[in-house]
This record gives sequence, C-alpha cells and structure tokens, in this order.
Amino acid sequence: MPDDRSHRPPRWADRFLEWYCAPEHLEDVQGALYEYFHERVEQGQFNKARRYYILDVLGHFRPHLLKRKRSQNSIYNLTMFNNYLKTSIRNLWKHKVTSFLNVLGLTLGLTSFLLIMVWVNHEKSFDGFHEKSDRIFRISNSFTSETEQFSQAPSGPALGAQLHKVFPEIINGLRFGTSSAQITVQDRSYFENDIGRVDSTFFSFFDFELMAGSKETALEGVNSMVITESTAIKYFATTDAIGKVVMMDGSVPLKVTGVMEDLPSNSQLQFDMLTTMELAKIDWNQPNMDDNWGGGWFHTYLLLAEGTDVEVLEGKINEFILPRLDFFTQRNMSYEYFLQPLASIHLNSDLRYDIGNNGSAKNVSIFSTVAIIVLLLACINYINLSTANAIKRAKEVGVKKMIGALRIQLISQYLVESILVMLVASVISTGLLYLSLPVFESFLGYPLILAIDKSALAVLLVGVLFLGLLAGVFPALAITSFKALRVIKGQLSTGRQGKLIRKSLVVFQFTATVALIIAIITVNRQVQFMQDQELGLRAEEVIHIDFRGINSVREKRGVLTDRLLENPAIKSVSFQRNAYPVGGLGNMTAEVKSGSGSTVFSSLYHMYTDSRFAETFGVEMVAGRFYSDQIATDTLNGVVINEAAVEAFEWGSAQDAIGREMGSAPNVRKVIGVVKDFNFEDLHSRVEPMRILPVRNNQYGMMAIRADLSDPGRLLEDLENIWIEINPQVPLEYSFMNEDILNQYASEFNFRLIFLVFSLLSVLIACLGLFGLAVASTNQRIKEIGVRKALGASTVGLVKLISRDFLLLILIATVIAAPVSWYGMEQWLDEFAYRIDFQWTFILLSGLLALAVSFLTIGYEAARAATRNPTVSLRYQ
Repeated sequence: MPDDRSHRPPRWADRFLEWYCAPEHLEDVQGALYEYFHERVEQGQFNKARRYYILDVLGHFRPHLLKRKRSQNSIYNLTMFNNYLKTSIRNLWKHKVTSFLNVLGLTLGLTSFLLIMVWVNHEKSFDGFHEKSDRIFRISNSFTSETEQFSQAPSGPALGAQLHKVFPEIINGLRFGTSSAQITVQDRSYFENDIGRVDSTFFSFFDFELMAGSKETALEGVNSMVITESTAIKYFATTDAIGKVVMMDGSVPLKVTGVMEDLPSNSQLQFDMLTTMELAKIDWNQPNMDDNWGGGWFHTYLLLAEGTDVEVLEGKINEFILPRLDFFTQRNMSYEYFLQPLASIHLNSDLRYDIGNNGSAKNVSIFSTVAIIVLLLACINYINLSTANAIKRAKEVGVKKMIGALRIQLISQYLVESILVMLVASVISTGLLYLSLPVFESFLGYPLILAIDKSALAVLLVGVLFLGLLAGVFPALAITSFKALRVIKGQLSTGRQGKLIRKSLVVFQFTATVALIIAIITVNRQVQFMQDQELGLRAEEVIHIDFRGINSVREKRGVLTDRLLENPAIKSVSFQRNAYPVGGLGNMTAEVKSGSGSTVFSSLYHMYTDSRFAETFGVEMVAGRFYSDQIATDTLNGVVINEAAVEAFEWGSAQDAIGREMGSAPNVRKVIGVVKDFNFEDLHSRVEPMRILPVRNNQYGMMAIRADLSDPGRLLEDLENIWIEINPQVPLEYSFMNEDILNQYASEFNFRLIFLVFSLLSVLIACLGLFGLAVASTNQRIKEIGVRKALGASTVGLVKLISRDFLLLILIATVIAAPVSWYGMEQWLDEFAYRIDFQWTFILLSGLLALAVSFLTIGYEAARAATRNPTVSLRYQ
C-alpha cells in the first residue's frame, strides 16, 4: 500500500515552482498540476504521478511565467527596511541599559582592535613605500671562527663598490653607514649622532623626496651634504638652505646640496643628514676601502634586475668572494653571505650590529592575535547580553507570531538592530581612535601613519556589516525560536542547546582573558627581572659624557679631571674610546693559544680605556689586576679579559689565564687581569668573550664620572660650569648610565604596558558578557528563587546557588588557558639569554584574579535576585 508521500506532490518540486513562478500565475499553474497529479494517483499510478509532476514543473519553467522585479517590490522592501529601522531604534531606546552595555562593549572592542591594527599595519609597512622595494636586498653575512658563530648586518665595503660590476643581475650597489660629529654653524655647535655616510647612488635606490636640490647631483661632490627639513630649520631657521656651508669637526666644510622631507617613521633608515662615501674615505684615512672585502663596515644594499633568482645569486656571490678572503680563511674564519629583502628586514632581522629601530614579527603576531581576541570578546559579549534580554522580549515575539509575522521577518528585524548597534559603536570607536592616537604615539615615541581613503572606508563598512551579522545571528535565532503559545502561557526556556552555546562563549571569553592575565604577569616578572638583574657594573652612580673625540677636550683631559675631582661628590673620572658598556661593543680578530696548545683565531668584543675604568664603573677583578699608570709595560703589552674569554679559550681558571699570550708578533700582549663578567649588551644576549685594551696616543672619545647622585641638580650644575669653563666651544651631552640601561628595554616596557591595557579591557568586556549570562539565568530562575526564599533559604545560600555554575565555567577556562599560555610565554621568554622560569603560580594567580572579578560581577546580580521579595518573584511568573 502506498505511503502518505504518494498522495502529495514532491515537496522540493512544489517549492521550486513557488520560487520561480510569478505570483499572478502561480495559483493557476499549481492548481492545474495538482489536478493532473491526483488523476494519476486515482488511477493507482503513484510513482508515475510523482515523476510526471516533476517533469511538469520543469516544463513550465518558461520566460513568461518567471517572477519579475518590479518597482513596487523595491518600494515594499524599502518600506520594510524603514519599519525595521524604526522598530530597532524604539527597542534600543526602550532597553536603555542593555543597549548601553552592548554599545560600550563593542566600542571598547572595536577601538582596541583599530588601535592595535593601526600599529600592526605601520610595522608591516616599513620600507614598502619605495617603488623598487621588491628588488632591493641587503647583503648580510654569517661569521664563523674557531670559538664563535654569529650573523651580522654590515659587510665589507668592497661588496657595495664592486659586486654590481661583476654580476649582471645586480644593477647597482649602495653602502650606508652612520657616524657622529660636531657640526658648527656660525658660532653655534651641535653634536649630531645620525650622520649618514652613503654612495652617490642613494636616491636611485630610495624614494625619499627632496624639497630642494637634484637627486641626480646632490651627492656628487666630496663635501656635499643633504639635510632633512627639521635639520635645515634647526641650523638656518628656514628650508631655503641650498648653498649654505657648515663645518664638521671644526675643519671640514660641508655644502648643503639638498634638503629632503623629514623621513617617515616607517623607514628603516633614519638620519638627519647625508654625507658622501668619498668624504668618509678621507676622514677615516681609508683610500683603498673599496678593495676591502672582509669585516662588517657598512649596511650594503643591492638593486637586482627583475626576475633574478636570489638563491642562485647568493651562491655566485659566495663563490666569487671566497678567494678574496685569504686573511680570514688562513685563520680558520669564514663568511657566508645572504640576501635580505628590504621590506622584510624590519620585522625579520635579528642580526648583530643591525639598525636600531628593528621590530619583531613575533610581537606583531602576538598583538594581531590580541586585537582579534578583544574584538571577538566584544562580539561574544553582545551575543550574551542580547540573549539575556531575550526573556524580556519574549512576549513581543509571541504577539508578533500570533498576528502572522514570519520567522524570517523577525530575524531580519533583529539583524538590522544588531547592525545598527555595530554602526553606532563603530562611529564612536572611530572618534575615540582619533582622540587616543596622539596619546598612543607619544607612548610609542614615534608617529603612526593613519591613511583613511575610500578603500579603507569601504573595508571598514563591510567589516562593520559582517560583525553586525556575526554578532546578531545567534541572538536573532534564539529570540525568534520562542513558540508563541508557550510565550503567552509564560513557559519560557531558551533550551539546553542555547544554554550550552552561551556557556561555551563565556568559557572562550575567560580562556582568552585568563591567558592574557597570565601573559601580563609573565611579562611583568621578566621586565622586573631585567630591571633588578645584577649587571656587574655600578650603573646607578655613573654619568656618561660622549665628546666625540674632539681634540680640544682630549688635550685638556688632565685639567678637566683635576677640576672635576675637586668636587667632593665626584669619586672617579675615566676616559675611554668606544668603550661605553651599554648597547654593545665593536669586535676585532685576535690570535690566541688555547688550553690544548693549538692556535685559534677568534672575533672578540673589545673596548679601549684608561687605568681608572674599573674603579669608575665598579668592575670587579677575579684574578690579576687592572691597568696601572705606574707600570709602563701595561700600555705596551698588557691586556685584560673577561671570564667568558677564559672559558672560550679553555684556559682553566681565571688565575690560570694570567700570563697567557694574545696576539701575534710584534703585537703580542700578556693577560694581566681577568674581570668578572659584566653585561655590555642587553639581556637578550649572553656575555661574550671580550678584551679591554689601553688607549694609545690620547685617542679618547668619551668619559665617565662616578659620583654621589643624592643631589643630582647641584652636581649637574657644577659639571656644566666646569665644562663651560674648560671647553666653552664644545657642547656638553651627558646621560645617566642606569637610564641608558633601562632604555635598552623600551620595547619590553611598551610590550608590558600594552598587554596590561588590553588585558584589563578584555576583563571588562568578559565581565559584561558574564553579567549578561547571569541576568539570563536569574530571569529564568525567578520562580525557583522565590520558592526557595519563601521556604527559608538564606541570601548567602541563594548567591552560592546562582554563582556556582558560573564559577565552574571560570575554572574550566583557567584549565584550558594554562597550557596555551605556558607554550606562548615560553616562546617569548626564549628570546632572552637571561630570563625567569615560567611558574605554575602565574596560572594560579591569574585564575584567582579571574575568579575574584567574576564573583564580583555575578555576585551583584545574584544578590539582587536573592534579596528580592519572594511574593514579587512568584508574581513575576
């Protein structure tokens, strides 16, 4: 016997007919097809009736029967949209508290997201504004000796001067280095730290704009100089500076041949002026510099021809340079060269002697993830608050359904409402972005590039619409799922599935929040560890003065020292050359005999000092002694090394190293002392082997003062007076060593503060979502609470009852967040040579903080429900 399906047409075919057939023809066509269908059924041809019905539906798919778009449909749709919009505005105004919390949460999330993404886009945009950036590569190298291996950014000067003459794939080469000098303009002197030394090809590589002068000729003359707009105003109070002359180091005239716009903050290269490479050869007495292939002198950039195979070219370059490095290969040292794309250097280069403004791809990934998480938390918060409000709007849904409203119409209504809330939040967020951007830039220390064009606005609008739909779909489905009859009877329930989804969202919110709290605790402990770490130096008492090796200061070194030591607050004065133990040192090749008796060659860090260095910086001797002015042989053939060098050369104990020889004839030196290891780089790097050499021929360039800084104002005033008295033509530039050390960790301090801010925001947003879930739960349990209250339940007991499930969710979130946070923070901590250990107490503390904040959030709503008059609660339902 045929089943019931045989007595009706196939449903899908019927729906297809209703979909394509115009309303004015549907009744006639469908009626006729139904008659044919039933005639065949009555004849007992059940299957045949169904097949023929399908064929008839397909056969009526004809142009004159198809639906047409008509103007009245557009008018109808517009009317419906206007109705949705008006209703949405009324509903938002009616439920002011919920609407305010929704807008607040979304505004916080959107503002945080936009602010982070402005910074992320800025970091990713470095050097991408150069037209040829995809063809510009920096050639760097990995150096290997018998005691160490490291990669460095600079290369030998010959690479930039000659490689483009050898390989047709290389169109041109460019060398970039920086130096400092005293610049004198009329009777005013300045110390400039960012003087670029470049080849004349500079402007053929980089698209920096000149306000005056010609890119083709600006760097042709030996004494030509290009300055930035800010430097021109500083020197001449105008940008009309072409042809003006300044003096460098009191004896070298430089003529302004170009004035360029100030460099954008997303440029890896930063400088105040450019001078020529030909002048550098004269200044440094290096006439044959272009034939020197080894070492690390300049950052060298190569402009490649289109379609060049970079890996193949790297192989050719290494094969070509190898025979020209005999000095190094004979000493078991080697260089391996590699090419770095210009646009990837900022985020993906962590080389020795790299440019100081490099960023971190890992930090960009971390903050991009944080931005997305905060935005998702805001959307989840909206979902929870909206569904919490569903009970209050249940009768509205029931009445609308009773008078014939379709579910798709109700869903459309709530989606319009969601998008409207998102639009309001996005407008406020955009305003807050503009207001907070200057504060954020001040905090970062550089301007961010915020480009708002039509495409950016289009992306923002599409993003807002998408987020509105994403955040509104679940509440819309949940609210419109209420059965009209059950609503009228007061039998309200969002179902087990709905509760599970909302609780899952809360778990996700607090998993992310607990993870961020763990992160900020870890970052804070690491930063505090770096601040408290013993560096082996007396940094808190040292004032550093860099006088750039100016002869007049060198010549009056003795007089200056005596005058300074007359001040009872000053304990010691030391002069050095390139020996400030903050921010890294230079290195040079050394030949030694290892503990096994073999001769090894190594690239050692080095510093040149006078005999008072150890006393001034508080360096501790572990064996032997430091240099003495009373022992002439110290300057001629003595050397002081650190403990790391003793270990690298396998010399046994520090005492065993005394008397060991370093160098080759006629420049052999004997170890007279071993200093306790001290950090001369930041804590990202371990202490490397180093030697301390005495300065010869009065070639000092800087000095340090150890003093009692209990009254720094008075001390600095005395220092300035003495300096002006002895060196009136030389600017005095000083810094406190402990502050210089902390400045090395500026990025970590910023990292900590940003994490703290966005962790607090995530906690606030998550609490809003938790509050919404608590409201939903208590609204559904009002009758139960009233009954329990009437039967004598205490307020504390009811608060525990309501809070128990929510606190369980927080515990689950903490358990999920623990392994994720542990892995992420271990990866971050691995960047430091000196680091803390990730401890389980970080997880415990984060969980307790999350529980405490959550209990305060839930407790308010729970206490309010528990203290309500039970008669009111029972009357509610």
